Amino acid sequence: MLAQCICHIQRYLKGIYTKVDHPSAKEMDEFLSACIHERKEKIKAGILGYTKEELNEKYQKYDAILKKWKKEWMYSNAVENPVYDDERKLLSRMEDDDKKEILYFLEDFKIPATNNQAESDQRNIKIKQKIGYQCIKSHHLCF
Repeated sequence: MLAQCICHIQRYLKGIYTKVDHPSAKEMDEFLSACIHERKEKIKAGILGYTKEELNEKYQKYDAILKKWKKEWMYSNAVENPVYDDERKLLSRMEDDDKKEILYFLEDFKIPATNNQAESDQRNIKIKQKIGYQCIKSHHLCF
């Protein structure tokens, strides 16, 4: 099973709720943050996972937020909504296509909720590549 980085999902959510008045997008962001925090606390306490009942509760809450958000999106005026299409794509993705992948971090505590560590590990390499490219582009030699 593939897992998705919650950090990226939250970045998309923030882009939406800062541009349009859809409180459910912000509620989803807060729900995911709370799940990450609660999961960290469980791991610190030596708990290896959620019970089936707890997982079911999380999935129901997720679905309820999506349902409210979809109503907000459907009743918004597309002309006035600057991120209408982006929001539609994210909603569709979170509702159907990638739901299991997005919430997989709740099912398996060995799977990180974000790939921040992997991105941090690559950051220095990317910066060096960027500097090297800029030096070549400007026809200067970099040593």
